[in-house]
Amino acid sequence: MLIAQGRRIPRGEEAAITFPVGTWLFLRNDMDAERMMANQPWVRSSFWLVVGLFGVSALFVLGAQPFAVGIIPSPFDKLAHALLFGCLFLVLDSALALPLWLALVTPLLISAADEFHQLFLPGRQPDLADWWAGLCGVLLAACWRHFRR
Repeated sequence: MLIAQGRRIPRGEEAAITFPVGTWLFLRNDMDAERMMANQPWVRSSFWLVVGLFGVSALFVLGAQPFAVGIIPSPFDKLAHALLFGCLFLVLDSALALPLWLALVTPLLISAADEFHQLFLPGRQPDLADWWAGLCGVLLAACWRHFRR
């Protein structure tokens, strides 16, 4: 049981907690809130954190290379986006103890940054459908993670 701002919050109910810096964090359950209140680190696994950082770095570095233009044909590039960003969600969820909304938004922001990055690369074109495919992959991965736990 968590007590936040003078009231009890049952397990599983979302809670809004104010921290000294004035930010609001929305936490899914009391386990996340207790971790935040105890100032425990957000890193669950250093290994998966390194894998995630390496993967995101590789996405931007290798995506900027000339051989990346058209490497995956048109109908299958959407599947590649869904798999890539769904896996990125699972890696980040394994690496960091983030609230669910932040774990969902982070891969989508990286996907949007990747599409924006393509504006400046010769032969590459940003596509909103690629971002939507990434969104579908993240949501499917989140559902899979939810039912697996």
